[in-house]
Amino acid sequence: MKHASVPAFLDDIPQEWGDLIKHVTFDWERLNRAVEQERQVHPCYPPRGKEFEALLSVPPSRVRVVICGQDPYHGPGQAHGLAFSVSAGVPHPPSLRNIIKEAQVDLESPWPLEQDFDPAGALGHWAREGVLLLNDVLTVRDGAPGSHASFGWQEVTGAILDAVAQLDEPIAVLLWGKPAQRHAVRFKQDQHAVFEAPHPSPLSAYRGFFGAKPFSKANAWLEAHGKPGVNWMG
Repeated sequence: MKHASVPAFLDDIPQEWGDLIKHVTFDWERLNRAVEQERQVHPCYPPRGKEFEALLSVPPSRVRVVICGQDPYHGPGQAHGLAFSVSAGVPHPPSLRNIIKEAQVDLESPWPLEQDFDPAGALGHWAREGVLLLNDVLTVRDGAPGSHASFGWQEVTGAILDAVAQLDEPIAVLLWGKPAQRHAVRFKQDQHAVFEAPHPSPLSAYRGFFGAKPFSKANAWLEAHGKPGVNWMG
């Protein structure tokens, strides 16, 4: 998606997604300046060029489920562009451990250990199943969760989610945490279902994320609408 005087990381939006949001006007320059100024002074995640990895992993035609969180992991080597996932072989942060714990209880199935070494990351198998792993904000400063929340990323991710809402196929939308839940208003069409829960962070997982059964609910809804459920356990 090409724009005059716009940085390469915004040009990395895949064409299929770019076509769906090209009618929306963003302040690309403001977002670019904010992110680039941060990168010049602080380590930021994910690595440059990985900001839109979620879109590269799942084209619009393959989206069956959306999982939206807050912003990327803020530790070195963790974030790689898929929300809640980490790069292959990286120890799982607490939020990911809680997601896996809930998945195992919800689906009454063990987590496959081989997914820890998936070259596409710990949740790469979800992306292959058509799960769009998209955070509300797509970059973060090292050690500072929420540090890029004022940069304007929500204009971009909001437009992406608006585009998802316009897709004709049934989609289950899982919104975890308050920043993600603000996007619920985008999904008013009958062909989509929204399932909200607290963020899986240790600070909030016990306030309703555990026991929310998001994975079985998403599959039950998809199957009730004539679509196959997601193979969450790979």
